[in-house]
Amino acid sequence: MDEGGKNLAERKVHGKKGIACQPNKNDKAILINDAIAIAAMNYVHKLLMREPIQSFVTYVDLTTNNTRSVPLTRENLRKHIQQRSTSP
Repeated sequence: MDEGGKNLAERKVHGKKGIACQPNKNDKAILINDAIAIAAMNYVHKLLMREPIQSFVTYVDLTTNNTRSVPLTRENLRKHIQQRSTSP
């Protein structure tokens, strides 16, 4: 309990009363920008340091906090190109 007799987990967040750990709708938008920037910087770092790039696409999932890079192989490229050509 805090000084006002309210539970510490319950306080005003962005001007509204709510649970402190409950994310705001804009929080995911901020997080996705950071996640994409990290993934992009990984590719830029490899380019600048002349390291081999071994993946060609990176997927970011904020619900599980995972990133997955698809290895750069002929088969993966073929699958990706076929998916892109069949989708509108």
